[in-house]
Amino acid sequence: MLTNPQPDFTQFRDYLLKILPQLLREEPELVATIDGIVARQFPRRDEFARLLDEVKQLRQEINLRLELQSQEMQQRIDLLRQEMEQRLTALREDMERRFEQMDKRFEQVDQQLANLQENVGNLQENMGKLQENVGNLQENVGKLQTDNVQIKRDILKLQAGQTSILKTLNGQEAWLRMTIGILHSDKGQILEDLFAAGLRYGLKDDDITPETIRLRTPLTDFEGLVFKKGYVTEVDVVAQNGKLTVFEVKATAKAGDVDIFAWKVELVRAQSPTLSVRGVFICIGARPAVKQRCLENGLELLD
Repeated sequence: MLTNPQPDFTQFRDYLLKILPQLLREEPELVATIDGIVARQFPRRDEFARLLDEVKQLRQEINLRLELQSQEMQQRIDLLRQEMEQRLTALREDMERRFEQMDKRFEQVDQQLANLQENVGNLQENMGKLQENVGNLQENVGKLQTDNVQIKRDILKLQAGQTSILKTLNGQEAWLRMTIGILHSDKGQILEDLFAAGLRYGLKDDDITPETIRLRTPLTDFEGLVFKKGYVTEVDVVAQNGKLTVFEVKATAKAGDVDIFAWKVELVRAQSPTLSVRGVFICIGARPAVKQRCLENGLELLD
């Protein structure tokens, strides 16, 4: 059975390309036809120019919106700092009033002790005249001594309470200053001391000391386990008895900040397989997206 031979498209294409210039010269209407086909398939120069103008205009609008959002965010941050400073000022004034009240109470106790001592002296001077009442007087002296001991115990309790209150207030102040980004060293204290006070309060861990804190510790991904190979970053760490607490403090945060911190924690775990690694993200007033991302990444959130 005879079959129709398949057309050789390669030879036909080569032949068409060979005679096409001559056909264009001899057949002007063919040029118009090809020009119409090209115009329908590809945009013209004026259309390209119009598209470029639209792209430039869109870029300008995006830049303007980003600038407005940046200004609004800075205003919010300034308002938050002012509010926290006002709260700290009010807290300090309240504690100063309380300390003044306690000082007045101490003065009253001292006066009572002085009066008691004076009464004891008067009783001793009259011992010879009141021999018949020696028994009663000794009983009274015993009561006075008991009261004196009780008063001293009350004073010691007040002093211990004052120390505890001051320690708590210092921790609260350091914690607030740390979380809103205004932590700095003053009154001879180094930055690690202030971080230790704030973290002891925030993490509810009295064992945290300046010696256990390592701020801005270099972290390098030598093998490309999480980041690109050789990538260098920094982390803040609390090292205690075979466990590491990796923490990061943000005055304001986005969901992407949580992801980057989670990768750092993951790299620390990979490089310290024998240690217990805990990741803590600290951001006061964290947004719902930040809270959700912390939950998804298995991080503790202190807000």
